[in-house]
Amino acid sequence: MKVSLYYNKLLADGCPTETTSSISLMRTASIEGGIILCLTQRASEPLRVLSNVLPNLLKGF
Repeated sequence: MKVSLYYNKLLADGCPTETTSSISLMRTASIEGGIILCLTQRASEPLRVLSNVLPNLLKGF
């Protein structure tokens, strides 16, 4: 499965093709999960945490 926005950006940034699909799926699922948590908790903290964590997780790629 390819999430085109993140998939294309990762490829353009030189991410290895064999891991691009997995990384873009993980990123999309994380953000969608964060949105669901924000809605159920009626708080913005889950997305704030993700905004700090996701960039650090992706530095190695």
